[in-house]
Amino acid sequence: MACLQRNFQQSSSGNQRPFKKLQGSRASAFAEMHQPTLRLLPERGYEYAERKVARVSVDYRVDGHYYSVQYRHAQAQVDARTTRTAAEPLQRGQRIAGHAHCTFKTRARR
Repeated sequence: MACLQRNFQQSSSGNQRPFKKLQGSRASAFAEMHQPTLRLLPERGYEYAERKVARVSVDYRVDGHYYSVQYRHAQAQVDARTTRTAAEPLQRGQRIAGHAHCTFKTRARR
């Protein structure tokens, strides 16, 4: 812990040290150029998503899962967008359904 404090003190004092050939210091350059452009972090964090092209089967399932869609989308080609928590079939960029993500595939009924 003491090592971290010492490193922080050394870096902060180095940031206050004036430039040799320019006006100001690292801290003043940051405050002048970069700090005004900083923004707050978004409320929701980034969530990795995978996309793949899939075809809706005749029983309205997408990609072997019971992610059902409306009957008019049967046998249509859709973009299946899956995240860690959700699965969404998209058609022409519009979400046509939304489901909680299922980690296992279901077997077809006979």
